[in-house]
Amino acid sequence: MAICTTILRQPSPDIEICHMQIMQRTFPPHFHSHYLLGCLLSGDKFMRCGQKELRIKPGQLVAINPGLPHSCNSSCGDDGEWFCMHISPAYMRGLHGLVPALPARISFSKIIYECPDMVGEFLAITDAWGKNQVQSLAKLGNLLRKLVFLESTRRQSGKKERESAAVQSICRFLKNNCLEQITLDDVPECARLGKFRMIRLFSGICGITPYRYLEAVRLDAARSLLKNGCSPLQAAMDTGFYDQSHFNKCFKNTMGLTPGQFRASCLSGHGSHEHL
Repeated sequence: MAICTTILRQPSPDIEICHMQIMQRTFPPHFHSHYLLGCLLSGDKFMRCGQKELRIKPGQLVAINPGLPHSCNSSCGDDGEWFCMHISPAYMRGLHGLVPALPARISFSKIIYECPDMVGEFLAITDAWGKNQVQSLAKLGNLLRKLVFLESTRRQSGKKERESAAVQSICRFLKNNCLEQITLDDVPECARLGKFRMIRLFSGICGITPYRYLEAVRLDAARSLLKNGCSPLQAAMDTGFYDQSHFNKCFKNTMGLTPGQFRASCLSGHGSHEHL
């Protein structure tokens, strides 16, 4: 089943505020190029990030960093109601000047925050957005500051830091070369770690294989092109999917819609279809 999304406000290309009616469906591993802040108003969902399995319930604030692979599904056959804000990394960096205590590069150390008060703040910010943008920005910056500093990130061991750095390097390579027909042997870390160790390390930290991550990078790029009116065939070619049928299958498995249906929905002005 598809997820019905209404884009309530899009005050700039960098900010999108959405309200979603979530139907029971499982979404395979994917990631977003933007930050995501959101909360469930009803229902519940299960999310898997790497080796972590999380249950999201009303009253919790969800914060997802760009590029974090995750999968999700609703439970017990119940539909849910989801409210969220998509924020571009560039916009997040701009908030640093408005709220000096905010780091220049924001990274959430947790995904789920048990803070009903912060959920109330978040909903108030999204509801008032556009009435006083300067004030809304300041309030958003202060909310982000609370989230970032709510729990200090524990320092990783030297081994974990090296492993994390290796995975980040692989992610950067896959993103930078997503339009090419690359193999695992082309990944620089493969020569140092060995192919099978690299796959185990990457899958253990990200929860998906490097191939699935590359596929998710291409799908994320394809979604942006389709939103801007690009044809499904051109979007497939421009994002490294040289097999049209493979592109259609991957896209529908992830989004619940064909590329053509997704494009039509975005261009109709009646909302788009996104997922958590």
